[in-house]
This record gives sequence, C-alpha cells and structure tokens, in this order.
Amino acid sequence: MLERGIRETNEATYVLGYWVGGQRFRLPTGKSGWYVVTWSDSVPIVGYWVVEGKFYRAIIRWIESKTFDVEILREAADLNPKRKKITLDAISGWESENQLPVLKQISPCDSQFQLAPG
Repeated sequence: MLERGIRETNEATYVLGYWVGGQRFRLPTGKSGWYVVTWSDSVPIVGYWVVEGKFYRAIIRWIESKTFDVEILREAADLNPKRKKITLDAISGWESENQLPVLKQISPCDSQFQLAPG
C-alpha cells in the first residue's frame, strides 16, 4: 500500500544500548505513524513503520523536504523483542515530551535515513 504524507517531527535518543531515530508522519487519512530506525555498535540499522504499537516493514521515498511516500509492505513478525521495547519506549517518550531526552535533531539527509529497511 502506497500513501503520501507529511513529516511532522524528527527525534533521536539513546535507549538501553541502542540509538533510535524517528520521524513522525501524518497521512492524508489523519492518522499518524512513525518511521523509526534502530542501531548499535553490534547490530545493523533496521527501519520500521510503527502505528499504534504495530511494526511494519516499509520503504520511505522522499518527494521534497516534508513530503514523502510510504509503501507499507507487511507486518514485521520477526522483530527482536529488545528492539521492539526500545522503539516503543522511545516513541512514548517523544510523544509525551518528558520521559526520554531528545539528544539531537536528525534530518532525512542523515545517513540512517538513506538506507532502505531490511
């Protein structure tokens, strides 16, 4: 399923040994979702589309600075439980704006957003 949306925010934080970078998007339906990437020194960068606690494999294609197309491929059934927890913890913190500190702002030009999810 291919949808076009608008980027609302960029966030990044460090949780339990993982870096977590996320971009919140709003789709034309009004629903919001997060494209989140996680990585550490010992694990590769992996990206997911996260909506209401569910993880999906997805591909993001940038149209312009805040506009994107997201192709949601399938639900990610093989997600490592630790990655799932740190991702949900990071999103929860970003959404509440006071649980986890934002360490830096990231942009779609940063290297972690140039890789297609596995």
